[in-house]
Amino acid sequence: MMYLEKIRVIASFVLPFIILVSTPNIISAQSTVNTSGGSNTLSIGAFDYSIGEMTVVSTQSNANITVTQGLLQVESSSLGTPEEILSDQDLTIYPNPTTDLLYIKPSLKGSGELSIKLYDLQGRRVSERTFYLETGLEKQKIDLSYLQEATYMLSVEFIHEQKNYRQTYKIVKSSL
Repeated sequence: MMYLEKIRVIASFVLPFIILVSTPNIISAQSTVNTSGGSNTLSIGAFDYSIGEMTVVSTQSNANITVTQGLLQVESSSLGTPEEILSDQDLTIYPNPTTDLLYIKPSLKGSGELSIKLYDLQGRRVSERTFYLETGLEKQKIDLSYLQEATYMLSVEFIHEQKNYRQTYKIVKSSL
């Protein structure tokens, strides 16, 4: 009789556990099955990452809801000032890789404020400068001789007629 009591106790513990584990899979929202992942915020923005996520994407919808299964989905809403992307024709940055000096040659239409911020790969800002461009064509020289050999991210913003134009570039500082 004692043996049956043990089975009853184990069954009453295991059954609710199985139900609790399996039920969220049926009704869960905004979840993924990954081996690893997370979120991080740096001074240049926030990002999410996942490792080992399925790459199959499937979308199901009805009148009330749309569910997309698969890779991390991009949030499409944004707040603040509308931004435009600076193209390769708008800005030339050279030489890259560089040893000491970096040149920024704009081909922009009109005057405005050109701001540059240089970040290391840990997201720390290592340099920041702002230039006022009279014609939008003035070449700028940036001294990087004080920096260690490494890869940096250069964030460029041009403000012209209350519009923001942005782009980010990978800069390699080397000894060659």
